[in-house]
Amino acid sequence: MSVSISPYPRFKAFYPATGNPLSGGQLYTAQPGTTVQFGLPPAYPMPTYTDSTGTTQNLNPVILDGNGEADVWLSGYTKFVLFDVNGNLVWSKDNVSSSPALQSVSLQWVPQSTQVSYGSANATNPQIASFVVPGNQTAVFLTGTAVLATINGGAVVGIVQNASYGGTPGATTVTAMWFSTPVNSSVTAVATGIVAGGVPGSMPVMPTQALTANMTANTTNLFQTYVANAANGVSFTPPAANSVPPGSYFDFINAGPGDLTIIGTINGAANQTLTPLTGERIISDGTNWWSTPGMGPTFSVVPKSANYTLLVSDLYHQFMASNAANLTLPAANGVPSGAFYDIFNTGASNATVTPAAGTINGAANLVLAQYAGKRVFSDGTNWWAK
Repeated sequence: MSVSISPYPRFKAFYPATGNPLSGGQLYTAQPGTTVQFGLPPAYPMPTYTDSTGTTQNLNPVILDGNGEADVWLSGYTKFVLFDVNGNLVWSKDNVSSSPALQSVSLQWVPQSTQVSYGSANATNPQIASFVVPGNQTAVFLTGTAVLATINGGAVVGIVQNASYGGTPGATTVTAMWFSTPVNSSVTAVATGIVAGGVPGSMPVMPTQALTANMTANTTNLFQTYVANAANGVSFTPPAANSVPPGSYFDFINAGPGDLTIIGTINGAANQTLTPLTGERIISDGTNWWSTPGMGPTFSVVPKSANYTLLVSDLYHQFMASNAANLTLPAANGVPSGAFYDIFNTGASNATVTPAAGTINGAANLVLAQYAGKRVFSDGTNWWAK
């Protein structure tokens, strides 16, 4: 059994200058990236609730009591804008997370917006389509995030390929690869996926596992990256797609020299074979397994057995280091915010990832041991790995 200290069970605020309770303060809650004005209801409100049942909504703004407290329960990423009783701004915070309790092996969906409209379909790939939400929500719909869209007839699952903000009033266009049915003009709500050990709103990168013998997986193996390394080939059998939450997935990289065979019905066909130096993600829609090569949405697997400087044109690829190869990242401010590389080390010796400028996770470099893997992404200033 593990235990932890109890958090304070109510929202509580103080005057920054004195530390006194913010009696009568007003907490406005809105969708991330939108603007809030004191005395006016938010144009794009985000509901909060009086208790954990989520049945009774708070007023917006929430009025703090004499102790500067209120019961505030969240259902998704929310913008908090706090004013004192006289209408003076105390602080404003975007993308406040509800941090819901998580089950160890399940994918949970965090509601994000019911103010959503259809964007457009891709001209060459019908499985790629976009939706639009108000405000700047690019920090919510990061590349690689699992999304659930509610449409006529049920819900559809996809993976975000990119999100861009613009226009007047500002809105975020989110383009995703959809499994089975793509999002369409009947969309009424969107949510993002979160799993234990991950970052709210994004698909987590779980521990990388070596696959050297045939394996039959179960739900405890979900969301992990398997690196096959078998001379005579190896097979992987996933659990039934209808036995796992929609949006659940496995990532694969075949380091060779033998083939990797994924057993079962995938994309409507029996079994799937990955030849050496290829990779893909398989994802469940709750009924069937579907695959996209290099999903995440990485493009291809690139082996590197010698030192290499990554280029902007290398973005979204999976790099497989071996033979103690060291990789150098471009400056984080030279690539789009949110852009990433997936880097795995299949060699017996450590591989080192070093930014050309700035830091990675606040340090000068990142060291990957054998079979370790990280997604390395830019925030526009520095690099981060998860």
